[in-house]
Amino acid sequence: MENSHVVGAKLLAELLPFLERYPFVGLVTGAGMLLRMELVTDKASRTPLPRRVTHRLFDALVQAGLMTMAYSPHFRLQPALTLDEATAMNGVQILRDVFDVMAAEKWHEQ
Repeated sequence: MENSHVVGAKLLAELLPFLERYPFVGLVTGAGMLLRMELVTDKASRTPLPRRVTHRLFDALVQAGLMTMAYSPHFRLQPALTLDEATAMNGVQILRDVFDVMAAEKWHEQ
């Protein structure tokens, strides 16, 4: 249980800056190893990203080596409670890399 609190808090701290970094991230929240992110077309209206975009995101994340539940605009990051910090940070970096491509190519506007 201690590991889930420590690593989960680190994950959340790493994911919160996504709110400012990406125009399509409307919410990052969570506790322990149960984290949630909402992907939006517009932060003011919080209109969810279309599923065709989130399916493309899911495919890109899987190809990069990260399995998430990102096939929906309201997705969970729910790793094993035993996940170590190095593996968690690797997952965050994969998310960051794919989100950088998504932002550069403006998937959220398509």
